[in-house]
Amino acid sequence: MNEYKNTLPCAVVRDILPLYHDEVVSAETRSAVGEHLMGCQACRAEYEAMEKALAKPAKGGQSTLARFRGMMKKQKRKKIIAIILAAVLAAGAAVGGVVGLSEWCVVPVKDSQWEVKDICRIDTDQGPQIFIHYADTYGGRAATRMETVEKDGRTTFAFEMRHPVLSWRQPDGHLERPALFFVPDETAGGMDEVTFNGVTVWTAEENDVPGYVDALWDWEQAMWEDGGGHAGGYGFEDDYVSILWPDGHEEYYTYDGELLEEAPVAE
Repeated sequence: MNEYKNTLPCAVVRDILPLYHDEVVSAETRSAVGEHLMGCQACRAEYEAMEKALAKPAKGGQSTLARFRGMMKKQKRKKIIAIILAAVLAAGAAVGGVVGLSEWCVVPVKDSQWEVKDICRIDTDQGPQIFIHYADTYGGRAATRMETVEKDGRTTFAFEMRHPVLSWRQPDGHLERPALFFVPDETAGGMDEVTFNGVTVWTAEENDVPGYVDALWDWEQAMWEDGGGHAGGYGFEDDYVSILWPDGHEEYYTYDGELLEEAPVAE
């Protein structure tokens, strides 16, 4: 399902989003970033937020790239960006090397800056999936890393959220940015636990599936089948979950899974 997501590391993609926004990257890099954004909801949300914050200026104004370079200079990250860009442009076969270059300059987001809202394991027509809904309240650029670890006879899915050492932050502080992930459980015996930044947040012995998750799974499949050609999205409110389907109609569910309302396609 996430075949594009692993093309480039999230940390690399988010570092070059301003260049991608201003269309000053090579065709190969633009294609790789575009494919990543199709398969990674977190990076896509970051790009959409950037488009709003760094709208293209009128003729004669300062470009996004110019503003970004100025910001990087202030944060003394120009050299780091140059290294990462060089690695990205090197070759698709060298993705492992890109990961290595980007690993050293990131640190975990503090425990107080993330919150796991819901997490469970569900059975689907594509096999077991691990559903993770979390809120990133870091307020700046953060990257995700996911890997399966075998230790002491248990299978752990390790989910990490990290940010560059010199990452910029939103001026108004923490901004809750809820995100969801459906992660394939492809291990022979199934996942035993999930950790988030080293903290155990779920175990197979205590699997409680929220009612709204089935609707979100159906929505995600509809989005992939649509190919991203139409609008679609979701939102987590205090009392309900809203879903905008690719065809334009909206549905509102309680967290128990009850359909509250269905709004037709706006004409």
